[in-house]
Amino acid sequence: MTPTIAADALFSGGSPDAVRDGAAFDLVPFEFFPHVNDDPGYLPSLLRYSEATANYILACRDGEGLILGNGLVEVFGAPLMISDGFVEAADRGRIVELLSGA
Repeated sequence: MTPTIAADALFSGGSPDAVRDGAAFDLVPFEFFPHVNDDPGYLPSLLRYSEATANYILACRDGEGLILGNGLVEVFGAPLMISDGFVEAADRGRIVELLSGA
C-alpha cells in the first residue's frame, strides 16, 4: 500500500537507505512502520531515514493503527507522523490532508 518498503529493512537490522529495489503499490502517500515500540532503536533510525526520504512515515505502536477505504479514515491510538527528522502526533486531520494531496 505504501510507496516503498524501505523502512522494513529495520526489522532485519538493515538500513532503509540501503534498499535499492523497495518499490511497492504506492496507494498511500506515506510509508508505514508497525511495532515501532518493539525496539528502542527503531524511532531514532526512522528519524534519521526521514531526513533522506521525501515520504512521510506513519509509525504505530502495538495496538495502534488506521483504517482507510472509500473515504473512511479511522485512527486508533496515537500513531506518529515522522518527516524531516521530526516526529508529531498523526491525527486524523493530518492523515486526511496527506491523502487528499494538500
